[in-house]
Amino acid sequence: DVRLGGADRAHDGREVRHGGQSAAVAVAAPAAGRASRSPRRPPSPASVAAVADDASAFFWNPAGLAGVRRSQIVLFRGDQVAGTATAVSVLAARPSTGTLGISYLLLDVGDQQLTDDQGNDLGTVSVRNHLGVVSGAARIFDRVSLGMSFKVVQFSLSCRGLCQDQGTTATTYAVDLGMQATPIDRLRVGAMIAHLGPRLQLLNAAQADP
Repeated sequence: DVRLGGADRAHDGREVRHGGQSAAVAVAAPAAGRASRSPRRPPSPASVAAVADDASAFFWNPAGLAGVRRSQIVLFRGDQVAGTATAVSVLAARPSTGTLGISYLLLDVGDQQLTDDQGNDLGTVSVRNHLGVVSGAARIFDRVSLGMSFKVVQFSLSCRGLCQDQGTTATTYAVDLGMQATPIDRLRVGAMIAHLGPRLQLLNAAQADP
């Protein structure tokens, strides 16, 4: 299958803020429902961690990928608070064993003109965030799924014009571990440990994230 969709659930901004931290989230939600997507009450990351069971689980809780029943290619695109997000996910699903997948996301923050103190144009600054994810998930028991993602994150700031020495690139990697369970009918519980990895490292090590 090839599917197209909006990217409003594709990225929550957390992947570009790696600081060697880990975060645990445990929530409960109706197993048969979905997190609300109303403009007045947007879904929280905690609620989506429990109910995500499609290709968007790459970015919310890798255990949710165990809910994918068919191999597929999914394209996401949409406007985020920080910029325009474009993502592609390729999933190989086998209900008897689990789901493997790879995903790439580009967050285009946009361009900005750079000027000196006198207002002279020095060039154009572009900011891009790249995220590559390899994930696997399986249903361990009838009501329990486990998943893991390995992520490579790159922050890139480049400048075209008289400011070529202003460019910066920072790269890091991280691991996400996730679990989803349905202890009773119509109740799903999700937990996730996110962003286990080192801090962002710049090309100049002396500029590394403090």
